[in-house]
Amino acid sequence: ASSQEEFQPFDDDLIKYEEITDRYEKEIAAYLNEATTREMSHEATVRVKEFYRIIGELESIGDSGETIGKIIARAWAHEKQFTPDMKQKLGRMCDLMDVAFDAMHVNLETPSVHIQDITNAEQAEENINNYRDRLREEHLSNVEKASYPYETGSFYMDLVNCFEKMGDFIINISQSVIGTRNA
Repeated sequence: ASSQEEFQPFDDDLIKYEEITDRYEKEIAAYLNEATTREMSHEATVRVKEFYRIIGELESIGDSGETIGKIIARAWAHEKQFTPDMKQKLGRMCDLMDVAFDAMHVNLETPSVHIQDITNAEQAEENINNYRDRLREEHLSNVEKASYPYETGSFYMDLVNCFEKMGDFIINISQSVIGTRNA
């Protein structure tokens, strides 16, 4: 979206989906709480703990989406426009996030007994971290050269860091999936 008006429906969706993740987290937690009232094996107890971690991480992903919308809205409220280069690089970060989400999805769908490793998720996370590091270095150089207003760069890096943090939540889910297999 190139204007605040065009972005508003997307921001509304981010808020709606964050509320949905909150609701799902509560519903699944209630189910898990009910399940734990019964006698469980040690293995089942470990799996339930991993499921709690997964739903917490999923909810954090929803929070991150809403945060991204808030950062963009603040940038517009301060009349800051991202440069075409910033937009292109944020688009590349979104592409890396798509790969991470795909890996998480595969790992969640695959029965834990069939998962040999989570290198798909680990590689996706490493790519996100490396790209964030590269963008941070470029940003510091651009600040020194005054290539763009400092405040614009601050909003830009807030977005980059938010995406990277979302990547952390995504890898945590795959780690939980494989952790349940080793219970």
